[in-house]
Amino acid sequence: MARPTDSESLLSDAGSFVAATASDPWLDTGVSVKITKVACQSCGANLEIEESVRFLTCRYCGSRLEVCHQPSAVYTKLLERVERTQRSTERELRLIRLERKLQRLDARWKSFEKSVSTRSKDGTLAPPGPGDAIMIRVLTVFIVLMLAVWALTDLPNLTPIILGMVAGFTGWMIASHASRRYREFESLRMRYARQRAAVRVEIDQLEREMD
Repeated sequence: MARPTDSESLLSDAGSFVAATASDPWLDTGVSVKITKVACQSCGANLEIEESVRFLTCRYCGSRLEVCHQPSAVYTKLLERVERTQRSTERELRLIRLERKLQRLDARWKSFEKSVSTRSKDGTLAPPGPGDAIMIRVLTVFIVLMLAVWALTDLPNLTPIILGMVAGFTGWMIASHASRRYREFESLRMRYARQRAAVRVEIDQLEREMD
């Protein structure tokens, strides 16, 4: 039996390929792709796209576009503009949240400051200060000195000595409490100031980005 030549084998393979692909719709040369013309919303350039395309990048200006198919027209929408609007809205919402956080911080601090303040004769509120402990110590020393003078002039009466010891101990305790109260108040005030400054920095940064 004669062996087929290379040309005969090639013709045979070609015939098999045509027979195998004759019924394949994807390889049917009669199938056509519908082309639609649209204009880039950013630069106005005319673009030709397949009808099924939903998103594309303009080859002239590089803008990202969405293809909107309407019964009466086909047009493009600039995606960057939508994204910028979304980012702007997100910034506005974040700014509102930060401003409310700042208001809550201020309201809580004012409420706390009022609760630890003392009211003076003219009706104003005075928060704890370093002068409270100093004034109590000075008054305690004065009372103890007066009792010491009494004790020296009325020996051997032990009453002024006992009263002096009681006054000195009581004054020392009250002054220590006032000093500790002032230190705690200052610590909380500095903490509030740091938190408020941090929120204020975020607000200022957002406002600059939105300008």
